[in-house]
Amino acid sequence: MNNIMRIDASLQPVEQSSSKQLGDFLTTYLAPQELNHLDLAQSSIRPIDAEYLAAAFNPEPTSEQQEILRDSDSLIEQLKAADAVIITAPMYNFGVPANLKSFFDQVLRAGKTFRYTEQGPQGLVEDKPVFIILSSGGDYREGAAQAMNYLDGHLKTMLNFIGLKELYFIHAAGLAQGDADQIVQKAKDDILTVLPQLKREQHA
Repeated sequence: MNNIMRIDASLQPVEQSSSKQLGDFLTTYLAPQELNHLDLAQSSIRPIDAEYLAAAFNPEPTSEQQEILRDSDSLIEQLKAADAVIITAPMYNFGVPANLKSFFDQVLRAGKTFRYTEQGPQGLVEDKPVFIILSSGGDYREGAAQAMNYLDGHLKTMLNFIGLKELYFIHAAGLAQGDADQIVQKAKDDILTVLPQLKREQHA
């Protein structure tokens, strides 16, 4: 994994963000030669609008439309070039943080990261390991609370849609309900469990 793209969605600084701290732990362990680190709390990814849609669906975009698509093109290029991807995100209001949704809105583009065929949609991004580190105040992974979890499934759907299916979910769940330090340590242990599994699958 020489080239890793990392996307952080938490609005909090790393000192106050369990997901970012776990992202740092994983990044240090993987020790990539090149790290493309996108902190969405500091970025200027714009939400899509009517102008963006007109540009994205124009087969021959004007020079002005090409400028509108510049950030999208760059993010897609970075995503395709990466050997692996790390996504860290908190659960905000049961779902995906708005800044992370804006990121996906920029990279899910017909003809660029997916296309429609007679057999259905086909992802155009070469599959690669994607580590998804999620934090939440409550635990919404099972039982009745699972019905309120619109984070895991939404991320899986968007990633699968563009061709990314080798997904590794790591959770720091229930941070507001239990011992946060123990929960974060359990997530670190889960990361160390996932990595040997990853190596076995890559050599299978």
